[in-house]
Amino acid sequence: YASKNPPLLSVFDGIGQGLGFTLSLVIVGTIREIIGAGTF
Repeated sequence: YASKNPPLLSVFDGIGQGLGFTLSLVIVGTIREIIGAGTF
């Protein structure tokens, strides 16, 4: 993606990818915590 688009768009794409991955990790961790320990 980054090689075919302007730098600014590539930066926003990278930030979006990072936030999306972080959000998915938080969701999975929260679900595991609720199932495993019964605490939030």
